[in-house]
Amino acid sequence: MNPLAIEGAAEVRALVLTGYGLNCEAETCAALQMIGARVTARHVADAIADADALAGHQLVVFIGGFSFGDHIASGRVFANRLRFSMGERLLRHVDDGGLVLGICNGFQTIVKLGLCPGSSPAWPSASRW
Repeated sequence: MNPLAIEGAAEVRALVLTGYGLNCEAETCAALQMIGARVTARHVADAIADADALAGHQLVVFIGGFSFGDHIASGRVFANRLRFSMGERLLRHVDDGGLVLGICNGFQTIVKLGLCPGSSPAWPSASRW
């Protein structure tokens, strides 16, 4: 029996997005697994290419790191990449009750995507808030 497991965590499927200068995926996956969640780590390019990448996941985690260097707001650049490739899927994930977690620049990314309550979506077609 895992003493760190949280009741009900085994029902949670978490998707940890990796790649593009991101880091802490191993630690993030380990922490989620320690509490009992079922974790999938997936490179962003693979998640973008797979229209069903978010399906069945209750949590999508944007890890830390400087996704495109830290010269011009790396979270914004990463958010734009996601916006044009899987933005509507991410908005639908949140609208359907899915959660997102942003760590370090991952938080900057979810803010720029408009995935946090009270933040404005980064593009006009998104009318969630």
